[in-house]
Amino acid sequence: MRTKSGREQNLSDALSDTSPSMKEQYRIMDDFVKPSVEPLSPIERFTTRIQTGLPLIRRLGGRYLEGVLFSVLVLYGVNYGFFLWRSPWMYGEEIASKLLFLFFNPIFLLADSLIVLFCAWFVRYYSREYAKALRDIRHLIDFPEHERDLAPTDRITLARVLLSVLWNPLYSLSRRYRRASTIVVAVIVVFVPLCVVSRFPVSEAYQNVGLYLLMFTIGSWMIAPVTWNAPVEYIGINRNLWTTFKSHQTFLATIFTLSIAAAELTWVTYLPTMERLEFFQKTHFLPGIALRLEVYLGYVFLFAFLASLAHVICSVAVGVFFLWHRRYVIWLDPLDEFGSGGLRPLCMLVEKSTYAIALVVGIMFGSRFAVYPIQELRNPYYVQITTGATFLILFSYVLPILVLHFQVQRFKLDWTRKLGPHKVAILREKLTTIDTTTVELLGSNWAAGYARIQDISDWPNVSVIVRVLLASLTPVISYFARLYLHLGV
Repeated sequence: MRTKSGREQNLSDALSDTSPSMKEQYRIMDDFVKPSVEPLSPIERFTTRIQTGLPLIRRLGGRYLEGVLFSVLVLYGVNYGFFLWRSPWMYGEEIASKLLFLFFNPIFLLADSLIVLFCAWFVRYYSREYAKALRDIRHLIDFPEHERDLAPTDRITLARVLLSVLWNPLYSLSRRYRRASTIVVAVIVVFVPLCVVSRFPVSEAYQNVGLYLLMFTIGSWMIAPVTWNAPVEYIGINRNLWTTFKSHQTFLATIFTLSIAAAELTWVTYLPTMERLEFFQKTHFLPGIALRLEVYLGYVFLFAFLASLAHVICSVAVGVFFLWHRRYVIWLDPLDEFGSGGLRPLCMLVEKSTYAIALVVGIMFGSRFAVYPIQELRNPYYVQITTGATFLILFSYVLPILVLHFQVQRFKLDWTRKLGPHKVAILREKLTTIDTTTVELLGSNWAAGYARIQDISDWPNVSVIVRVLLASLTPVISYFARLYLHLGV
């Protein structure tokens, strides 16, 4: 018979001492973590449902990763292989050779296949690990019956001002008109990228990169409040779990990303380049339509998985912000075996996201470095990718890590401040009834308590932050360094 581990025993003890409301929240967390028939992440559920209608994939067992692998082989292997084989007859030798080298290079197809497979695996892995991390630290978390308002003594900060101005009005409106607000936001995030990118192509000016980032920020701001309306049974940080995995947020974020990708394919990258090379002027109507479909097909498929990857990574970062901003974390565990106050699962999870971003950006840039001449990489489109990856790393790693670091320091400082008066009060109460030996013993116990609190690591230290940032930003740094060395920019 299997015995319970120390962590499982602590969780069982914590559960036995909690209120019925908190037990219900613990049960909700367990439902997110335990393996079930219905997958956790939305992209996994969507892919699995599609597989049920395809008999060939059903023979593989209807499993998520096997279905994605089969789709990748069909799309990037069979489909593009057949298309490139037929292209000399459809477009002529000159256009076919350019398609093979510049647009559908086997190196690009292999790199995109690896990115899709990695994103598919990482989204499932990271989703499950996030739910597990919250479950592992739930003995440190409070689940308030009602969301706390900020205390009157809290300082007026930029975050509070932005929350009051940008979040609260849209959140209140969306709670009254949920379906209408979701439809309106969906229409906006579809058509705004098409209008902005067609009017201000990033290939025409570097300053349009800033406009694109602003557009993405505004779109994300509109999506977040509209999808943060969890059912009443979800309390505290469980609202973040519901929003991430059961709300329409993933759907809205995905169509927003796909709209941006389709707009850039149409007005910035592949199709404008083909227009300049007069591909469509030299081909008939139907082959031209087929070429456009091949461009959209591969990259819409790729960006659907990239959107899911970015969404789940950003959701974890938002979860960290809410843990501290809403004051859900109420204490640290001084007896934690790793010396991190019990927060190590969450800290390690945030760190893993940066390595995932680095790997995806590295594969994407590496494949382009291997094919395109260095002059082509000067296109502002690649500056947009590097800038976006940098901001994603800042949001998903740097800001959450700084929040964790300073909040752990604040908890330690509060504890040490409370220990002093508490010790004096106990000694004053018992000093007349205890002997000198007992006083010395109490003093040694207090000293050990101080030491244990101070030994909690202010994770992460500067060396960890520098190491992770260097590893994650290596593709970005190498890109700009290569441009500087070869082009003097």
